[in-house]
Amino acid sequence: MIITAKSPPHPHRRAARNTSVAALEFFIPQEDCGAQSERELLRELLRYGYGRVLTAREQELIRLHYAEGQSLTAIAARQGRAVSSVSRSLRGARDKLYRFTEEAGRIGQLCSAARQQRL
Repeated sequence: MIITAKSPPHPHRRAARNTSVAALEFFIPQEDCGAQSERELLRELLRYGYGRVLTAREQELIRLHYAEGQSLTAIAARQGRAVSSVSRSLRGARDKLYRFTEEAGRIGQLCSAARQQRL
């Protein structure tokens, strides 16, 4: 009987990432931010950014803290890290998502302005 080990994933290839909507709901303002369609667009933008700009470790932090409701202490113990390290990493992930949505918003405004000029 020959036993072969499964090769590790390619280091530059991203694995498929599943995003729960609950993990991203934290980032959508609770107050009325306009039409329901705007909330849906923001939700889709966050889901896209989650998979594009966050590392697998950052995605796991977002999922554990916001979707599963685990405390920073519990996450730190699970990962064998200091609570302050987990807190900084989580802050970095939130900042990345914020910058991504800000840049996407500016690009959207530029596209709208360009469309208006063509009309």
